[in-house]
Amino acid sequence: MNRIPKDWVTPFLSNDLIGIILIGVGLALALRTQRNAEHAKRIEETIGYLKLGLDTVMKLLSWLFELIPLAVLAIVANVVGTTGFAPLLNLIWFVAAVVIALLILCGFYMIRLQFSARVKAVLFFTGSFDAFALAFSTASSAATLPVTYECATERLGVKEESASLGIMVGGTFNHDGSALYQTMAAIFVAQAVGISLTLPQLILLIPMALIASVTAAGIPEAGMATMLVVFGVLRLPIEYIPLLMSLDWFLDRCRTTVNVAGDLAATCIVDNS
Repeated sequence: MNRIPKDWVTPFLSNDLIGIILIGVGLALALRTQRNAEHAKRIEETIGYLKLGLDTVMKLLSWLFELIPLAVLAIVANVVGTTGFAPLLNLIWFVAAVVIALLILCGFYMIRLQFSARVKAVLFFTGSFDAFALAFSTASSAATLPVTYECATERLGVKEESASLGIMVGGTFNHDGSALYQTMAAIFVAQAVGISLTLPQLILLIPMALIASVTAAGIPEAGMATMLVVFGVLRLPIEYIPLLMSLDWFLDRCRTTVNVAGDLAATCIVDNS
């Protein structure tokens, strides 16, 4: 119930993404109920003003994105200058832990394929190589969608109906690699700042990471934005997120590849059933 906003201003002041999303959905539904002849012109004008506001905010964000590399450089330089290289060495262990966890998740996919699909592991990797390579190089599951669809239908022999469901829908909602990364990032930051997460918090972390990964767009670094939701629920300091960005360029490519692998594996299993 605390996620439901009590007014229009507080979610924006506290950066409560769930509250902001609820306000946006509520406004959209209310506008749709007013789409009649009497209000048609006013509705179009309102939508025009909203679009102008969106385009303006996007322009401001594009300026901020150009400053992000310099901001990350400044944060890393400050950390190294004040505490030495120890935090960065810990980040290397974090990267290794995430990569191992992603490989374990891929192993789970292979086990499922062995028992639940016609496509076996070797054919799955050889037939999907182009999709994996593009996912790793672009760090965008959305940009990889056409190649993923082609690999499924032409190389893995998946029916178009199954590919349309598993890849097109899965490419939007199934970001399991991102969910795994956000969970591990929250635990890592909690350990780094000396916060001991309780069992209820760890249980809550799982669905929150899933929700955050589903709402993330299929573009590079999108998971870093939705990570704010996970950190906010656990009351973790969000100022440590930029420190993770110093190595996220590599982890983003790894988890995007796993996202695509999950879409293809689920598609093959659905096609078999």
